[in-house]
Formats: sequence, C-alpha cells, structure tokens
Amino acid sequence: MPSGRENSEPEAKHWIVDDAYRPQEGVLLAVAYGPAGAGKDYLLGKLAEQVETKKWLSYTTRSPRDGEVDGKDYHFVSDAKFRELIDAKMIFEYTEHAGALYGKSAASLDMDVLNVAIMEPFGAKAAQDLVPDAVMMRCVADENTRLNRMIESRGEEEAHARMAVDDVEARIAEAGISDPVIEVTEENIDQIVESVVEAYRDLKETRAADNTMGTGPSR
Repeated sequence: MPSGRENSEPEAKHWIVDDAYRPQEGVLLAVAYGPAGAGKDYLLGKLAEQVETKKWLSYTTRSPRDGEVDGKDYHFVSDAKFRELIDAKMIFEYTEHAGALYGKSAASLDMDVLNVAIMEPFGAKAAQDLVPDAVMMRCVADENTRLNRMIESRGEEEAHARMAVDDVEARIAEAGISDPVIEVTEENIDQIVESVVEAYRDLKETRAADNTMGTGPSR
C-alpha cells in the first residue's frame, strides 16, 4: 500500500458491511466532515476543551504519517488484518481512498463520553444511519483559508496536490447526509461548540435521570 497521498486520487468507494451490531441506544456521537483544511480537527479540539470526548478511531491500511501514533490517530493495520476484521464483522463500514482502506467499528463507541469522529462523506452518512441522533457538523472554509492551513500542517507541495484533486463537495452531495446538519465556519465555531456542549450535558442529565428511574436505554 502507498504510504502517502497520490498526485491523483481514484474515486472513493464505500461499502456497508453489516450494521447489525449497532451500539447501545443512547450513545452520544458528534461527526465532523468537510474538505481538507476546513477546521475539523480544530473543532473537535474545541469540544474536548469543554467536555470529555473519545475519538472514534478508524482502522486504516495506510502507513502512519510523521507524528501519527497508532491507537491515538488511527489503528494502523495490514491489508490482511483489515480483511479479517471485515470477515469478523468488527467493521460495519469502510471506504477505499487513495489506495488505502479506512473503516470503523461500532464496538469502539463509548457510552460514558461524547464520541467524536472526523469522517469522509460516505462514512459520515453510514455513521448517521448507525446512530440516528448523532450531531452532524459540516465544516466549511474558503479556498485560500484551507490552502494556507494545509501549507502550515502538510507543506506547500502536498497542500497544492490535495487542493488539485479535492472532490469532497461532490462526495458530500452524493452521500446524502440527512438534516439536521450544523454548518461550522471560522466565525461561528465558538457558538456551535457551546451549543453542542450544552446539548450533550442536557442529554447526559436526562440519561442519568432515566437510569435512576430504571428506564435507561437498552439494547
């Protein structure tokens, strides 16, 4: 498998493997999606400053980039291991992009914290189908802002290469993510974070009250 981005990327393919192993009802999930450089990592970082979060990590067959850590950024596995996870129904959805496989397991979701994830559009739609109450956040930014952010984080050559083949808006349209979707911009991000945190805390309080009364979520 290639260790980095290609100069030209093939069209992403996506498969739903099995959604029978749904997480326990009441799991709390916030999903960020959008083009590279639109502020997805920054958004999830802001949420983590306010409440306890757990990153819903993807399994991937690509090699780690500089600074990436297994179990912190991704679960890095071989192609053979990834196929084993699919066969064992440990992965409910996966996509192939730039020659590498990416997928998630519903078993990785945690009932006790706000689960957060950055996903490509088809994966975001699959997550929404798996957890219908998930908070869907579409990050947007103008092209110059995105380019400057990518140059800072990835270097000029890779930033321009990514921008040249970026087709995420077309994939968002094709994925068909359902409303409600929160649009997050540089101008409103603090307000969005405040709203999501408030909603999360309200849900936690409601669930705690339900559990006290013996009416908590069940499988």
